[in-house]
Amino acid sequence: IFRIKDAHKDKIIDFTFGYMDIWIEKIPITLCHFPMLHWEKSHFGAWHLFGHNHGSFIHPEGKVMNVTLDNNKLFPVSWEEVKEHMKKRSDNPDLIRR
Repeated sequence: IFRIKDAHKDKIIDFTFGYMDIWIEKIPITLCHFPMLHWEKSHFGAWHLFGHNHGSFIHPEGKVMNVTLDNNKLFPVSWEEVKEHMKKRSDNPDLIRR
């Protein structure tokens, strides 16, 4: 389950499906229970947030983040933490450079 508070509209999105594509601050983001090697718009720099593995899987490269509670002392990950994490990540391996 992902719970996302939209800072601009002061609403909460509860996500209980296995896969969902959303946009936050003009950033395309794929939410998926499982880690993926390629996701919607990954070749355009989209981000991918996943769970499932309880902290045991380290994604090799790209704009991805394991947001399982086990990685964060059983606390949800904030949007600010996601943005800071993505700044440190390499580009997606399938990124189309223009």
